[in-house]
Amino acid sequence: VPNSAEDAFAWLNGQEKKDAVILAPLPIMTLLPAFTSLRVVAGHPTFTLNPLDKERDVTAFYHSLSVEGNIRLLRRFGVDFVWMDAANVPSIQAETIGLAPVYQNTGVVIYVVRGLR
Repeated sequence: VPNSAEDAFAWLNGQEKKDAVILAPLPIMTLLPAFTSLRVVAGHPTFTLNPLDKERDVTAFYHSLSVEGNIRLLRRFGVDFVWMDAANVPSIQAETIGLAPVYQNTGVVIYVVRGLR
């Protein structure tokens, strides 16, 4: 696990809302439940309902959805935080889908979802 991810996990653990939902790239999303108290959109395939559908949704968020598609996805899963790193940044501006940066280190930016509920 990269140091930047470990530092981000520690920051997430310090958040007040312990059962928050986070959307993250698939390799990171499977680690989040082990290192934080957050819930994930798609976790380990064995323990996730409809894992292939959710993996497709996560991939689409980072690589192909429109502004409206990303907003629908964030609402459908009740996402509170979004994890971004150099390899996984949506093709649209974060602010256009209601995201505001709340944490950043050399490899990770975590956004809070605002105004979509």
